[in-house]
Amino acid sequence: MPVSAEMRRQALPEEFLSHASPTIVIGKVLEINANAMPTRAKVLLSIKGNAPLEERDILPKSPGKVAIFPEEFDKAKKGEIGVFFVGSEDSPRILMKYKDIPYTSTDYETTAKLPADQQIWPIPEVETTKDIFSVGAEFVESTEILSVTQGNWRKVTYLVKYRVTKKDKRYPYEEIIFIAKDTWPAKGSNIRVKKMMWPFKKGKKFFYLKKDDKCKFKAYFDILTYS
Repeated sequence: MPVSAEMRRQALPEEFLSHASPTIVIGKVLEINANAMPTRAKVLLSIKGNAPLEERDILPKSPGKVAIFPEEFDKAKKGEIGVFFVGSEDSPRILMKYKDIPYTSTDYETTAKLPADQQIWPIPEVETTKDIFSVGAEFVESTEILSVTQGNWRKVTYLVKYRVTKKDKRYPYEEIIFIAKDTWPAKGSNIRVKKMMWPFKKGKKFFYLKKDDKCKFKAYFDILTYS
């Protein structure tokens, strides 16, 4: 049951609000009021409630009319990213809690890309030509750089590195570095799936590459297949 926004004498724990709030989203703060509470935001990710990914007005609490506790509201700033807990028994639009998300930007540089950043299946046969060539490489590491749980599913992004062992003069780098995305059932979902074996692990591969002519400032490559 959603919690009442008014009949309280103490702050509610985040765990309780996670269950009680009908809508929970991650969003970008667009406007704030004089009390540094969000009044408008752009929804970036709907965690609960299937909120559309769009700009929306936020109904902040009014001091003196409803219960407001400092523990439930970080001071909002325009442009920052935060978590919005929205809705109560009294109002489905009222903001029950706002928590900012500390953000540190990390720029990962890659040298090649998979189609849609996902493992290739089925594996196509590719012939080498004047534009398509193969490079031998040995697995170095696969690092999880992003994980997002959406409902029953956990979506993970890995940064994968291979060390080049059989060179081609058309590939100027010592490593092949690319992004690979995968999806798994979320913890607690009790979903069981039969998945293909993850291809990027210890061992050696041949990567079939083609130069990406759309990238003008450096040599960059499309991964067409691997074996």
